[in-house]
Amino acid sequence: MNSYYFDDYKITELSYFEYKNLVKNLISAEDNRVVDVFEEIIDIKVESKKKLNISDKIKILLLLRSITLGEELELNFNNKIFKYDINKIIDSIEYKNEQFKYDSLIFNIPRKIHYRSKFECLIDNFNSFEINGKTKIIEEYTYKQKEVILQNLIGFKTKELTNQFNEYISNFYLKYMGDIEINLYDSSLLNFIKGLFEIDLNEMYDIEYNIMSYLKFDPSVFNMYGLPELRIFLNKFIKEQEESKKQNSGNNNTPQ
Repeated sequence: MNSYYFDDYKITELSYFEYKNLVKNLISAEDNRVVDVFEEIIDIKVESKKKLNISDKIKILLLLRSITLGEELELNFNNKIFKYDINKIIDSIEYKNEQFKYDSLIFNIPRKIHYRSKFECLIDNFNSFEINGKTKIIEEYTYKQKEVILQNLIGFKTKELTNQFNEYISNFYLKYMGDIEINLYDSSLLNFIKGLFEIDLNEMYDIEYNIMSYLKFDPSVFNMYGLPELRIFLNKFIKEQEESKKQNSGNNNTPQ
């Protein structure tokens, strides 16, 4: 599979089968599973020297979509179809490149593309706290350990903490269709990302059938190439068949 370099990332394209499995999950899986699938794809398909945060991962998914289905995006807005350049969405991503601080507590820039709640996000990204003038780093603790520590430290201040966190993550968003904003922690973002990768599965099954029936390719080819390459192979075959048909038709019409 081909690999591409963008900024700090090396991204390897999805094979045809990997993309088809993703599409199936988008159709049938619950949101939490879809998030896991996206996170797994990023873990497998992306190399980077930096620790990836939410803005990196959203950008990577947009780049993967561009590699898989092209840079042009069709958006349905008020029952009208608009064509939009996915690179403009990538360029519009904004985030606050600093940790979130609350009293003596420090939280890393959120790392996952979606959480079930803001409090879950805070626990997962809990980095450190001060006690008796000393900083205690707990970044590598388990989720459960961090949850217990955070609850003991904040007591009944959960609402105050989440309110300040809401203000912090208001700086994380992307834009499309000009000025329409989606906060990176709005529930609609996951639906937006899912929509970018959706495709009619019947089209994919047709491609598989035609590739194996007419081009006589071995099924292993679907693990070796991505959807764009297989479409090219199939289109070349169709073009050759049409040219052959025209040539034969011309020969048949030649006076004897």
